[in-house]
Amino acid sequence: MIQDISPYRLDMANHGTAPAPDDCFFSFRGEDVLLRDMGDGRRSLPSFRDLGHPAGEMEGRAVFLFRAGREPVYLLGQVVSGCRGLGYFPICELKGVLPEWAFFAGVTALHLSRWYEGNRYCGRCGCYDKVKL
Repeated sequence: MIQDISPYRLDMANHGTAPAPDDCFFSFRGEDVLLRDMGDGRRSLPSFRDLGHPAGEMEGRAVFLFRAGREPVYLLGQVVSGCRGLGYFPICELKGVLPEWAFFAGVTALHLSRWYEGNRYCGRCGCYDKVKL
């Protein structure tokens, strides 16, 4: 299946956990993705700890996307600025980022981000979706 990124698997089931400081997230500005610049040419996925805010503050702004293996992954719909060591890079930069599932997860996160932006109403009942990205 497309969710298989051996040995990892994307699991969309939300177990109701709030973001923790070391949980990673995706944030997009157009086609660019927010990454942590390690300073030696390497890049990695940012965590809530990188934002300098308690992870609890992110609970209302971060949307759970999926788990990659056991790692919860979130979407932060706002553009992040002014955080030392973080910057927006072309999404193709995810090819060299660890963990191995980052590129597939990033493209999936970009797709879901666009879906959330364009679909504010429930497709089943028509209610307004409370998720604000």
